Amino acid sequence: GAPSPNRPFPPAHAAMAVNAMAAIDVPNTPKTLTVLGVEYQVVRQLGTGSYAQVFEVVRLHDGARLAAKCIDQGPLSTWARKQLVCEVEIQQSLQHPSILRMHAAGEDAATGKYVSIQDVAYGGELFERIMEQSSFVEDDARRVISQLLAAVNHMHSHGVLHRDLKPENILLESSAADAPIKVADFGSAKRLAGTGPGAYADTPCGSMGYAAPEQISHQQYEREVDMWSVGVVAYVLLSGAMPFDPAHYADTLQGEGFKVMLVDEQWRGVSGPAKDFVLQLLQLEPQTRLKVEQAMQHPWLSPTPQCPLTPAPPQLGTPRRF
Repeated sequence: GAPSPNRPFPPAHAAMAVNAMAAIDVPNTPKTLTVLGVEYQVVRQLGTGSYAQVFEVVRLHDGARLAAKCIDQGPLSTWARKQLVCEVEIQQSLQHPSILRMHAAGEDAATGKYVSIQDVAYGGELFERIMEQSSFVEDDARRVISQLLAAVNHMHSHGVLHRDLKPENILLESSAADAPIKVADFGSAKRLAGTGPGAYADTPCGSMGYAAPEQISHQQYEREVDMWSVGVVAYVLLSGAMPFDPAHYADTLQGEGFKVMLVDEQWRGVSGPAKDFVLQLLQLEPQTRLKVEQAMQHPWLSPTPQCPLTPAPPQLGTPRRF
């Protein structure tokens, strides 16, 4: 369908993550790509979207295996092209172990397509890992959330809001059980400008079920929106369920006496500090939510003996984008 104002081109991670179904051979695939004078040999196609294809490539001068997202600029509006430049600028500026690295971006002279070169996440999406596991250890959830908070802290310290944190946008470096995470998809990200009006955002965006209340209600908002999303991700990892029905998300948040509930059957066996962590993030009022620095110091994230197994989500639907 037509791109929404919030998503003018396919998600950056649409194929930076690799799984068994993704790697396909496609006729007429370019044999090489050249970005900013550096040549890459195309190995295989990893995925495709409305305006983009993503290939696994080898950087010829050093043999590094990377992912190349090739975007057809023809169908993109002037606004969408500007957003693409913003996404690339933001992601290239964020150098952190838990953020998917963008190595280079520019136009390939042979095809005229805009190409961004990024790391490949061979472990696929965190969402897929959750669905595959029959049980999820609280220690694993703690490790993932600790890395996610480190990435968010880095973004926020550089004035960047991600605005679409969710398990589909958190990739895994490898298939190892303890694989490091990589935050991806900066298509909704925004860099705040100084103080005053530029220090806030007001565009409704994100994914239903994960976007903060103020993020979907035409209010001004700030870094706290990402902390709400971290809270939802933690809720999913710990309980195996979504805290909200994405189909009725806005109505739920606007309901009288709204409060996040930790249902006993889903939270049985989850530690008290973990529950407290989630509840302190899923606060309706942004000013009462934990800031990223406070969340990183929460007792739940301190080393403790291994906690019991918690059930994996029996069925998690993909959150509806708007």
